[in-house]
Amino acid sequence: MNDSRLIAFGIWGVGMIILYGFILARRSVAWRRKREDPRRRRDVIEASGLFLVALASAASVFSALFATDATGVRVTLSAVAAGALLAVGVVMASERDDAPPPG
Repeated sequence: MNDSRLIAFGIWGVGMIILYGFILARRSVAWRRKREDPRRRRDVIEASGLFLVALASAASVFSALFATDATGVRVTLSAVAAGALLAVGVVMASERDDAPPPG
């Protein structure tokens, strides 16, 4: 096994999971503190979707680096990542802008 592949997966694949896990944890704590604020709930849903994308992307990176012939697996993982990304986009687009209009 080539060490450069392990380093790349450690930085790219595992790093994504850690990063989005941290974001999810931070937003979950903020939601627990202020449950009555619907914006906090949307933030947790958004972070959950991003974490799912990170998991699917890390698995895709793993298969790209270590699998010999995983085209079917790559397509499936890419589809899961794209679907989660779409769901997160829908949540982000449905957010209301509570700020007053400029001017």
